[in-house]
Parts: sequence; C-alpha cells; structure tokens
Amino acid sequence: MHRHRKVKSSVVELISVADAAASRVWYVNMEFTCADSVSERSHARWVLTNIHEVSNMVLLDPLADALSTIKNAESTGKPSCLINPASKLIGNVLKVMQDMEYIDNFEFIDDGKSGMIKIELSGKINKCGVIKPRSSVGHKNFEKWEKRYLPARNFGAIILTTPDGVLSHYDARLKSVGGQLLAYVY
Repeated sequence: MHRHRKVKSSVVELISVADAAASRVWYVNMEFTCADSVSERSHARWVLTNIHEVSNMVLLDPLADALSTIKNAESTGKPSCLINPASKLIGNVLKVMQDMEYIDNFEFIDDGKSGMIKIELSGKINKCGVIKPRSSVGHKNFEKWEKRYLPARNFGAIILTTPDGVLSHYDARLKSVGGQLLAYVY
C-alpha cells in the first residue's frame, strides 16, 4: 500500500520591520508536517542579521562588460546595442574597431550619469573579449600573443594601449611601439 503525502501549508510569523531594525535580528517561525513522520516537528527558527545591508553588484571591468555586450548582440543578430557605462577607454577601443570595420558607427549618449554608447553593428564580429591579465608587450613580441588569442595569422586584431594611444597590434608594429594588451577581436 502506498501512503499519500500530505503537506500542511507553512505558517509564517514575521515581526514588524521597525522591530527588526531596532533589534537588528529578524525571526521567522515556521510549522510544517512531513509525510514520512506524521507528527509535527518543532518550530524552526531562522535568524537573519543585518537586514538593512543590501548587496549591490559592482561592475569591476567596464571594458569586459562592453565587449561581452557587443559579442552577445552580434551572436543574436541585433543591428545595434547600448553600452552602459561609457568611458574614454571604451570609446578608444571602439574607434580602433571602427577603423578596422568591425563595427559601423557609435555615438555617445549623455544620460546625466556616466553616459551610454550606442553602437551600430555590421555583423562582422565572430568573437571579441578582454585580455586579462593586461600584460605588457614589446613591439617584437606580438606574434606570441597573436597565436594565443587570434585564430589565424592576419585574421583579427589585438588592441593595446601604447604611449601613442590605443592602437591595433598592426599599427603598433608599424610605429615600433609596445604597450599593454587590452582586447582582441576577430
């Protein structure tokens, strides 16, 4: 014979938010019955401390978030995307991507806070991302990093920051300058 499982509805007693804030502790009492043990179980007391502390997500790398947004919008076939927050570094990386014809156009939109960047996509990006950790590289050592991040020789670009500004590794090789690696795109 099979027993039918019955579960009573949970009874929740809450104290007021003012009382919880005063005591900095929030008690929740619950009663429930389990099907395997028909007898009632004792009250379970849950204690939550510091209810006023709310954990907010912190954006640690805006460039990585921007390139991830571009990659996701390209993979779903969207014609444009919005990047929030905007920064000079993101704008300079987008300028290099525009010069290499990976994106069509982009514009800064002032929203009174940190700003946004609207990007018109061309559908030419297979993958893009941030290079972490941001290693320093000399102009003679680009080939090692090309092998690591790009699928083939002369296919895609590595974007780096140099004393001459943000450049692709092709331009940095022509100017014989090194710098720190930022991103890759192909």
